[in-house]
Amino acid sequence: MNMFYLFVDESYDKNCFILLGCIVNTIELLNLEKALEDVAKKYEIKNLRHLRSKNLSKNIKIDATKSLTNVMEKYNVQIISCILSYRNIKFSIEDKHLRIKPFELKKDYEESLSFLIERFYKFLIKNQSSGIVIFDQFTIERDLKESIKNFLEGKKVLVNCLPTTKRYYSKVIYPSIFFTDDEYSLVLQLTDLILLSLHNGYEKCINEKKQVTKNDIEELWRYNEFLKEYFKFFQKDKNGKVSGWGIKVW
Repeated sequence: MNMFYLFVDESYDKNCFILLGCIVNTIELLNLEKALEDVAKKYEIKNLRHLRSKNLSKNIKIDATKSLTNVMEKYNVQIISCILSYRNIKFSIEDKHLRIKPFELKKDYEESLSFLIERFYKFLIKNQSSGIVIFDQFTIERDLKESIKNFLEGKKVLVNCLPTTKRYYSKVIYPSIFFTDDEYSLVLQLTDLILLSLHNGYEKCINEKKQVTKNDIEELWRYNEFLKEYFKFFQKDKNGKVSGWGIKVW
């Protein structure tokens, strides 16, 4: 049976919480890492996160992004994501930086994760494959980790918002989520870059329109130059729509 990894990263600010995952065929993983390393060498950067540097011109960043998307196309990398606008979370502001305590983030984290896992599960079933989920390091409570394990094994749901969470995901997804440092994974660094472009595009859209509709989701690429390059890799439904499938917004 073929196998896929789902590399996941998260971001949040005072307006929203986002989870984004890159689906990668395990057979291609090492070749993908090598190709991403070659891109980093081409632009003389230590790792892909340095493409955020203000020392690089926008033209270089765009060119590098196109090199990354060429690699993604070659190795058939696909993207799924979800965006939650905050509703009832209370924030702790310390030293002028936004800090969210794990328990304050828990419900939204679980809700986002349940959607991401559902989409990954459907992808695996469609491709008659199995999968493993790998997260960038994120400090969560022990009981949440236990809840994730139970969720994957079909013992209980993380939240009650998605009826499909009653599926036994562990039949095709390994019943444990792995956490690693993106310092050692160029695929996670790529995931982070795509996440940043999506987050910036969404923020610009919501600031302009106050409310993001399904039609706006289809046009999010217009709000960020880098997202424009990545947008074709977001999964689409049978009607070719990204909204509700490759990008889910609550």
